[in-house]
Amino acid sequence: MIKTGGKIFVFLFLLLLAGRTSLGIAQTGDSVKIAAIFAQTGAAAPMDKEAFEALRWTCQRINHQGGVLGKPVEVLEYDNQSTSLGSLAAGKKAIRDGATAVVGASWSAHSLAIAHLMQEAKIPMISPASTNPALTKIGDYIFRVCASDEFSGKALADFASERLNAKTVVVLTNANSQFSRDLAAFFIDQFNKKGTVLWEGDYLQDASDFSQILEKVKSLQPEVVFVPGYPRDSGYILRQAQNMGVKSIFLGADGWNYLMTEYAGSAVNGHYFSDLWHAGLPNPKSKAFLEEYNKDGFQVKISLAPLAYDSLMVIVNAINKAGTLNTAAIRDAIAATKDYEGVTGNISFNQFGDPIKPIVILKFDNNQPMYYMTIRK
Repeated sequence: MIKTGGKIFVFLFLLLLAGRTSLGIAQTGDSVKIAAIFAQTGAAAPMDKEAFEALRWTCQRINHQGGVLGKPVEVLEYDNQSTSLGSLAAGKKAIRDGATAVVGASWSAHSLAIAHLMQEAKIPMISPASTNPALTKIGDYIFRVCASDEFSGKALADFASERLNAKTVVVLTNANSQFSRDLAAFFIDQFNKKGTVLWEGDYLQDASDFSQILEKVKSLQPEVVFVPGYPRDSGYILRQAQNMGVKSIFLGADGWNYLMTEYAGSAVNGHYFSDLWHAGLPNPKSKAFLEEYNKDGFQVKISLAPLAYDSLMVIVNAINKAGTLNTAAIRDAIAATKDYEGVTGNISFNQFGDPIKPIVILKFDNNQPMYYMTIRK
């Protein structure tokens, strides 16, 4: 009797334990899993930290308001190690872990590696900040909430011509960067319709002495010099150009940011660049986002945080409209997004998954990038 009772007790204990285990699995499985694929290590990590922070914060707010379809949202974080191979591995793991959708990555090379996987797996993906035009051409499950290099390059050419009244330009291209080469090509193609590109020079990304190409710039005396580079190379170019007496206005794209002053100092002042968002944007939703985000102890230094916020919110909005976690239905709902009021501007998508939304032009003043104007499609 005691022996039999012991067996029953053990059986009941194991059954109870199994029930608890199943309950735990059911609770975990009952969440809406959104993969966040960015860098936690490597060169992209300092910038991508803002994406992770913004997505955690956004997830908490969504869940505080009841989640999506009555389920909590769970952000699964993956480190792409700042490489394309790491991005590929992270994408495969996200698929194995049952991600319903993906937010990521920031660098275009990383997003391109992920996008092929997600298209094949039919999992919707939204990149906050990857601007390479080829990204959304991979397939109909791939989207972005930032302007492409094609739009930015052409818009900057129009800005140089129409707002800066430039008839002549020189373009200085970072030869190591596909981003820089693409922007230069789109800018040149558009500006040639309205003015004259006097010369396209190039340089290596790790260079620190730009005197040779700047001597030619000085001799050509262009009204505008377009430099679609990054803070270090572009900053050194601006500093050396000022020291050499180059009088042209310099123009950059969204590779420029507040870090320019570390390399250029006050030589940044009076020059312009485009960005995907700015804190000075006259947008009530943007101002409300900043107020709440700052109140919770976070800072926005670059546009990646609000872009990551918009990416996740577009996905959540699509899931609610689809009324299901079926990824094909969610994809269709994302594609049908019309005038979604985002922090970075109202968002609609064209047939390629690119957003129909503006970019901003910033001007350096007192060593700070200040909001100057908005350029719409």
